[in-house]
Amino acid sequence: MFHSYFDGSSRMLKRELERFECETDDQIHIIILDIDDHPDLGHFFGIRIIPLLFLFQSGQMLWRNAGGNSRDRIRETLMKHFPHLIFEIKPQRISVLDIEMSQGKESPHWIMDN
Repeated sequence: MFHSYFDGSSRMLKRELERFECETDDQIHIIILDIDDHPDLGHFFGIRIIPLLFLFQSGQMLWRNAGGNSRDRIRETLMKHFPHLIFEIKPQRISVLDIEMSQGKESPHWIMDN
């Protein structure tokens, strides 16, 4: 995936792709490149829109898609090209900090046992 650190949709998609890699127990390998750090590759692949996803197998490009993609669409594409993939949904670790920040609290409140 080509992305930019400064692009919100790129950051969200990056997290989803990292989850896919984890859920497939590394049956697939995700390579995420920041377009600002690799302009030569961006030029080589003719990148005009980010995020941009490529799907390769044995060096051959199977799929290319620009812009935002839903989690379901990416999973469908992976299953179409790699029907042997097994997705194992793993529980996410959520901390008190994550919960409080998602509820709009400006600073975390730490709970300490006496």
